[in-house]
Amino acid sequence: MLDSVSALRAVTDDGELFRRQLLELIRVFSDQLGATTLFTAENNDGHDPLSFTTHGVIGLRRERIDDDPHRFLEVEKMRGVDHDRRTVEYTLEPTGIEAGPVRRSQPPELKTHKHTSIGIDGLDALCGGGLATGAGVLLEHDGHANLTALFGALLSRAVERDSTLVLSPTIRMRPSSVRTILEGHDVSLDDLLERDRLFVIDMIGAWDGSRENVYADCHTADAVAAAYDDIARRAGDAPRFSLVNADAMVNTLGPEEARASATRSNRTGSARRTCSSTSRTRRRPPSR
Repeated sequence: MLDSVSALRAVTDDGELFRRQLLELIRVFSDQLGATTLFTAENNDGHDPLSFTTHGVIGLRRERIDDDPHRFLEVEKMRGVDHDRRTVEYTLEPTGIEAGPVRRSQPPELKTHKHTSIGIDGLDALCGGGLATGAGVLLEHDGHANLTALFGALLSRAVERDSTLVLSPTIRMRPSSVRTILEGHDVSLDDLLERDRLFVIDMIGAWDGSRENVYADCHTADAVAAAYDDIARRAGDAPRFSLVNADAMVNTLGPEEARASATRSNRTGSARRTCSSTSRTRRRPPSR
């Protein structure tokens, strides 16, 4: 490994001479020593001789998202190889580098599944056409992500499709927050509750349990199952969209019962018309 080639520019101001010296250096490492060589260099808008003389180029960059630093990686060139050209986010873990998304394409079983469009073009494409209808989709995040915009788009899209909403809120999705999110899409929280278009399974104790559509005493698997059964009865044949806080569900019921409850939410009623999205915080240290 040679870190960094950019420092060698001080040897000469002659660009052509520097390129020839660099080629000779690569030849020594590759032909004479038979070594796999890794060079590092500062980004020079693609004009660095390394971009043309090496077999592969991997671009690294950092970006602050909501004041949180993130690292991104892109394989810009890999001569003779059909490589993945997407930009992926990576983190430095004790076990090494982890990057995602991992898949270049969707698994066969997802490609043949019926999908419900989310209404966000990039996310629809990444999910193979939208959320899998009649099944659950896990949205895993690092605990720093601002999910408000995503949840707003999901809820708004469900309202546009005339779906019944089932919400198991996160700690940030208190009534005032949900009201604000919905109003941003010209939708009234009170109207949805009054017309049986929104049901809340409250495991965080932040909603008014006296309202008929708020199921506040859901601390056991049986109570959650009873709530889903009642929602299915009241919703009738309307398509249903569930947005579930997986962390609260697991902390309250335990992993196995939470998994069974998530399955039940998809199977209760007409599975062909049910769509479920679950959010969970991935436990990992923040990027540095």
